[in-house]
Amino acid sequence: RMYRAGRTDAHMRVMLFAALLGIPLFGAAMLMPTATLGIITLTLAFFVLANYGAGFAALPLITPNPLRARTTAVLSFVTSLVGLGIGPTLIAVLTDYVFKDPTAIRYSMAIVGMVSLVLAVAIFSFGLAPYRRSIQEATELDHCAVFIPRWLSISKLVTALAIGKRGRRASNRTLHASMKNSTHGDKR
Repeated sequence: RMYRAGRTDAHMRVMLFAALLGIPLFGAAMLMPTATLGIITLTLAFFVLANYGAGFAALPLITPNPLRARTTAVLSFVTSLVGLGIGPTLIAVLTDYVFKDPTAIRYSMAIVGMVSLVLAVAIFSFGLAPYRRSIQEATELDHCAVFIPRWLSISKLVTALAIGKRGRRASNRTLHASMKNSTHGDKR
């Protein structure tokens, strides 16, 4: 809704607001006195923090068409590397070397989770203005998500369909030539 209303940084704002709301919810979930309260609060925190779609939707809006798959793959790789590699390792290090008590794992999880979310809030906050500029540049360069290839103009399509069997080869040559001359789109 925000994006349709003209907020070009809507995807980043969704992630920012989710991280802000997630800080107290995640911290509270780890520090609840009973397992039932912890599970209920953690469920709420996961619903608030389940905003991966906004990040994966934000990236293609500022990426040129030929690079979208690669940048999405890199985002997925880095997210997995940090989330599945560094996060659990930090929790283990805090539990083993700082608290030196295996039952203090919930404190380690609270610290790592809340510090990670505070870092996310800082990154998203500082990234709003550059993201807006990138959206503007992508729109000006005509490689944003609402891109329509120049070679797929209605007049060329109608001309190609309207020409009979006899002139079809010439029409196809014209269409292919215009595709080659186009500077936009994926040239395969």
